[in-house]
Amino acid sequence: MHQRVIEDINWLQKKEDYFVSIAAPRFKAIRFNQGDFLYKQGNPNEDVYFLISGAIAFVLPEHGDLPYINLEKGEYVGDIDFIAD
Repeated sequence: MHQRVIEDINWLQKKEDYFVSIAAPRFKAIRFNQGDFLYKQGNPNEDVYFLISGAIAFVLPEHGDLPYINLEKGEYVGDIDFIAD
């Protein structure tokens, strides 16, 4: 993974170099377009997504897809065990 991308991921800044050198090669880039969903409520998800550009929002479908959490470049979303750091 490109070094600049690694530097843009806030979570990785807290990790030791050896961890980054092992973990980063396992990351893969996925491009989403505006309006795409990573996953929907009720669907299982075991992935973690690092935002290297753009933004993402959690929305409430029962309220017309009203955003209630916004994340930006450098943040991540995904498996709760991972998020717990």
